[in-house]
Amino acid sequence: MKLNLTDKQAKVVEAALDLYSRIGMGQLEDVAHVLGRHFEHVNSWDLIQQHIYRLKRAAFPNSAAHIGTGSWGISNKQVPESFRVAYEIQQVMRGDECPLKITQEPLATVEK
Repeated sequence: MKLNLTDKQAKVVEAALDLYSRIGMGQLEDVAHVLGRHFEHVNSWDLIQQHIYRLKRAAFPNSAAHIGTGSWGISNKQVPESFRVAYEIQQVMRGDECPLKITQEPLATVEK
C-alpha cells in the first residue's frame, strides 16, 4: 500500500496514531486532553475525574499499573499488537532516527 499525504494530513495521522497507542497502554487521560483542546465546553480535568478513571478501572481491572494516571509502557507484552504497530508507524512518521522495534511487522517507510 502506498499513501500520499499533505503535511497537514500527515500531522493528523501521526496524532491519531499517538492517541491510539496511548489508549492501548492505558493512558486514557490523553483522550480527555485531546477533547479539551478541541472542544471549548470540555473541561479535561472534570472529564478525567468523572469518567476516565472509571473507564480505566473497567478496561484494566486487574492491573496495578493503571491506578490513577499509571499505565503500561508500549513494550509491555500486555499491550495488544495493533497499538504497538501504531507506535512504530508514528515513530517513523515523525522521523525518529532509531525507531523502537517492538513487533514482528517490518517498519513502515516514508518517502518525501
